[in-house]
Amino acid sequence: MSTAPKMIKATTGFQYLKPEQLLATGYTVVTSLRGNGKFPVPPVDLDGLEKSLNAYADNIGVAKDGSKTAIALRNQQGHEIAQALQALASFVEFNCKGDLHVFLTSGFQPRTSLR
Repeated sequence: MSTAPKMIKATTGFQYLKPEQLLATGYTVVTSLRGNGKFPVPPVDLDGLEKSLNAYADNIGVAKDGSKTAIALRNQQGHEIAQALQALASFVEFNCKGDLHVFLTSGFQPRTSLR
């Protein structure tokens, strides 16, 4: 009887990241998953996510003036990006099949098991 490999969980909580941190995480994941043979068909269109990240980067700068409209738009885009990253994290967790080296090629960070 064989045991199932231990599932590696990604560090999530993207909705709690500062805008600049969310942007950096998003770009890292898109760059790491694009062309990655270990994760050939991600559930999120990486080109579309990259376009969203580019627009989000622009809106981060615009929102620095304090405009309520600009901040609301930035926050809405951030929420959508966080949801896309969450979907990608779940996809990577399942498809790495417990292999840490494969998991790390995704751009996500593993969650520590210490509490």
